[in-house]
Amino acid sequence: MTIHDRHAAPTGPATPATPLTADAPTVTPTSAPAPGRAASPTPLRLLVLGLLVAVFSALTFGSSGAVAKSLLVQGWSPGAAVTARIVLGAVILAVPAALSMRGHWHLLRRPVTWAHVTTFGILAVAGAQLFYFLAVERLSVGVALMLEYLGPILVVGWLWLVRGQRPRPLTVVGIGVAMLGLLLVLDVLGDARLSGIGVMWGLFAAVGLAAFFVVGADDATGLPPLAFACLGLLVGAATLLLAGAVGLVPMHWTRWTSPSPGMPSPGGCRCSGWASWPPRSPT
Repeated sequence: MTIHDRHAAPTGPATPATPLTADAPTVTPTSAPAPGRAASPTPLRLLVLGLLVAVFSALTFGSSGAVAKSLLVQGWSPGAAVTARIVLGAVILAVPAALSMRGHWHLLRRPVTWAHVTTFGILAVAGAQLFYFLAVERLSVGVALMLEYLGPILVVGWLWLVRGQRPRPLTVVGIGVAMLGLLLVLDVLGDARLSGIGVMWGLFAAVGLAAFFVVGADDATGLPPLAFACLGLLVGAATLLLAGAVGLVPMHWTRWTSPSPGMPSPGGCRCSGWASWPPRSPT
């Protein structure tokens, strides 16, 4: 075969060749999503989903104050109400957390994991909720919530002082508006008298909420969020149960209540402390 034979025209119908010039666009093939596999969510969808979860979380947290207030009126101590709430949350999250730990069980052998989980459980779970319920015992739900929601302002201060992240002007304006709203809610310039101890508990709850954001945002453990939350609830519940067993946190609750004041209820009792079994009859 000669050189002329190798460049001879093919026997079939000729296909016009497309000249490759500098102006011709280069088409890069894109891989289509595999059949049966959902496309990755867009940033807008993630933002909307995150906002919905945050709003739902705020609604559930805000309702906890009203539920806690009713339990306290019925004779529950703040420690008992918080412990029951945390234990219930841990039970609900147990199965989903165990499923999310597939392939991550080895992370429980790392000391940093338990350091973060313990800090989160004691400060953010047990501390924040116990101090908040103590504040609700002496203040209205709105005032106690307003005090605890100073936690994000403490986070801004922490990031500025410890990590050198100076807040933006808009953040400073938001802090000023929040402080003004706090002064209005507390009615500092009015004649309303608030419980100083209740305000102190509310500020302690704000510290616990700040720890919730700071420790919860640190992904050094590598644990799935559900597992991290469940372990924090278990640590918080164990902390409160231990504090109640040694008498540091009062634990008393009502098992049955009378239908109306002055009417006895068969079997009604008030269980106080840990050495209250069998239950004592009401006085």
